[in-house]
Amino acid sequence: MTLPGPPPGLQPVMDSPEAFQHFIDGAEALQGRTRQTGEQYQQELRRIQQEDHQAHAHLVYMYKMLLDKYKQKCDDYDNEVESRRMWHRSATESRRQLEQLELATVSLCFVAWQIVHPATF
Repeated sequence: MTLPGPPPGLQPVMDSPEAFQHFIDGAEALQGRTRQTGEQYQQELRRIQQEDHQAHAHLVYMYKMLLDKYKQKCDDYDNEVESRRMWHRSATESRRQLEQLELATVSLCFVAWQIVHPATF
């Protein structure tokens, strides 16, 4: 039993030493391009990994900066809340003192008026 050969046109014609050498040169050239392509692929992969590492490091740095700013804003907010409460207490106390002074002034005026005009009541 004989095995069928490759279809016509796909089998290299090597009926002369020059044709065989041409076939070998072509195979070596293809192998060299494949090797070069593999090295280029590895170089490109290393470059991409380096860029990815740099992007990741930059992202971590920016996240830390953002976190620091967030903490600072939280501290500022807490200080503002405490300041607002202090000023609110101060305003409430000042209002209470003003009311007491107004009552004392009205009472003092009434007493002074009665001293000046004792027979009116």
